[in-house]
Amino acid sequence: MVNFSSVVCIYRVPESLVGISPKAIRPEKVSIGPYHHSKSKESEETKMKYFEAFLSRKKRDGSAGPDLSTLFKAARNMEAEARRCYDDQAIAMSSAEFVAMMVLDGCFIIELFLQDQEDKLKDVKEKDRLVMDLLKLENQLPFFVLERLFSLSGDSSAPGQEHRPFSDSIQCATQLRPSEIIFKPLLAESFLTIDYHKRVLQIPPITINDITITIFINSIALEQCCPHKTGSLFTTYIAFMSSLINTPRDVALLSGNGIIITSFSHNDHSIADLLNKLGKTVYFDKDCYLSKQFRDVEAYYNSHWGTFLRTYFSAPWSFISVVSACILLLLAAAQTVVSILSYIKQMSDKGK
Repeated sequence: MVNFSSVVCIYRVPESLVGISPKAIRPEKVSIGPYHHSKSKESEETKMKYFEAFLSRKKRDGSAGPDLSTLFKAARNMEAEARRCYDDQAIAMSSAEFVAMMVLDGCFIIELFLQDQEDKLKDVKEKDRLVMDLLKLENQLPFFVLERLFSLSGDSSAPGQEHRPFSDSIQCATQLRPSEIIFKPLLAESFLTIDYHKRVLQIPPITINDITITIFINSIALEQCCPHKTGSLFTTYIAFMSSLINTPRDVALLSGNGIIITSFSHNDHSIADLLNKLGKTVYFDKDCYLSKQFRDVEAYYNSHWGTFLRTYFSAPWSFISVVSACILLLLAAAQTVVSILSYIKQMSDKGK
């Protein structure tokens, strides 16, 4: 059961999202915080490497950085408040373990951001794996812990950001296309920006890969846990995209129009399956930021013109049937006119 206390800020991912992509939830390279706290050799060695680099940093005045006793004292003072930030109060960690975890994990994150800012992270693969883990909702420390530990480092640079990059629905892409709705890629600052005007639906291109899946799942989880704080931008975006994508054919259509970009590990089938699963966990709020786009697309689809187009022009044989019917109608009309003219001529000849 999710705790919606105003104090809690680091949540467990709801069960409805857990089974969609477990690796988008569980840390793979480094575990942060108590939810996934472990003593795996790889995780601890990675964090220790960055921790030692953090301790070796110099202050602005050239003096040595903070010593361990200073860091641990600060962490002990924050322990009670930090524990309250998690929605699982039965954290099976002693005070000493919890404090040590805060110091090691917090210094690791700060050093990672500092090295990234200084362009020292040359191992791109390792950097990507670490960033992926820090995107995960359950794999977090309270931000005030990072702020306090960073202040003790005396570094002049600011720490990096934590990489935040009506239940009705609309028809899927392959159903909208026969009504002559055109899909175009939109150049925008945010992939959340979607525009619809005069049968043209513009959506920013997005690459579906492990990173975007991780962002989707964890952002939706955060919005579901504390909607009064975060809003529902990602939830609304996924509600919209999961409406457009029902089958691999929908993915192929959007890919062909430059909107969905598939990665090596995610083909049309896997993307359709992912969005179908995500779509079952979200709902469309009639007051959301895409409410106008939802309404306008639906209104056009159900309009007389939209209905006419998909009814009579959705397939070649439908078009041929309409043309044939028109030709037959014209022939019948022509035959009628000829008959009338012939009758008039006969009557005129009799009158002479």
